[in-house]
Amino acid sequence: MNPANVNRKINLSIKKDATGKDVYISVEDNGVGIDPDHLAKIFSFGFTTKKNGHGFGLHASALAAKEIGGSLKVESQGVGKGAVFTVALPINNN
Repeated sequence: MNPANVNRKINLSIKKDATGKDVYISVEDNGVGIDPDHLAKIFSFGFTTKKNGHGFGLHASALAAKEIGGSLKVESQGVGKGAVFTVALPINNN
């Protein structure tokens, strides 16, 4: 096993908000984190930090969540401190 992979962790959580109208799905990792300068533009069309990236994935995901009445957010304490992505989705109680 590669020693660099030993302490990698991903946590998934799912919960309803207090009103029961939305569900929150969060994915948290202890990976490379996100530079604070990148947080404001991470969902912008074409933004990427990857050499071969295209910057469409997070942008498209945020738009899809918004289109159905939800949202996609990110939090990170900075480089080397992991990140948390949370999608909020409305619950349809028909």
